[in-house]
Amino acid sequence: MNKTLSKNKLFFKVFLSLFFFFYSNILRANSLGLQVFLPHIHLSSESVSFGEKYSYKLDNKGWVVWMPGLKVFYDAKLGKNIWKSSHFRFAASYSKDCMNQTSYVFHVGPRWKVKLSEKIGFTLGLGSTLWLRKTWEIFPFYKKSEYMKTSSRYFSGFEYMFLPFSGDFDFEFQLDEKWTAIYSFIPAYPFVFSQTLGFMMKL
Repeated sequence: MNKTLSKNKLFFKVFLSLFFFFYSNILRANSLGLQVFLPHIHLSSESVSFGEKYSYKLDNKGWVVWMPGLKVFYDAKLGKNIWKSSHFRFAASYSKDCMNQTSYVFHVGPRWKVKLSEKIGFTLGLGSTLWLRKTWEIFPFYKKSEYMKTSSRYFSGFEYMFLPFSGDFDFEFQLDEKWTAIYSFIPAYPFVFSQTLGFMMKL
């Protein structure tokens, strides 16, 4: 137990160190966002193979679940660059998954914004994502997923998936000079359609 806690603490120390390195040496954050999770929609029969056992489900089969969770992110404007991206995002979320297990998601990557009107914008984000969840192997009915990895050395007690290339989308509605309402979604086929809603504040 102590070894597991030590490894998890070490991971988060490294993670925070990398964040502050990027923040202070490469990027200058100009926006801070906070969002809550909206209902998630499962996209394949495999993802609801034992959906009747899911926590937070909104239907009997577990196709739709509304899990408690928060996402926080920093955005930083970028100058001229070869990819012509407008800004860079560092995001992290904490939630309970559909089996009521602790789940974390970390994402970094550039973003491209298109202004649809004076107050409305649409953003495409690309980058790398790490998803961890407290292992489901404690449940006798669970058959290990081919997509989820485990390691006794890293993230002990967790299953994880690393996606070197992933994407998400934002719709933004500017409320005033400082505040923006933001709706985000991730069409993570064949797993889940994930969505969050919140606000972004200029720093």
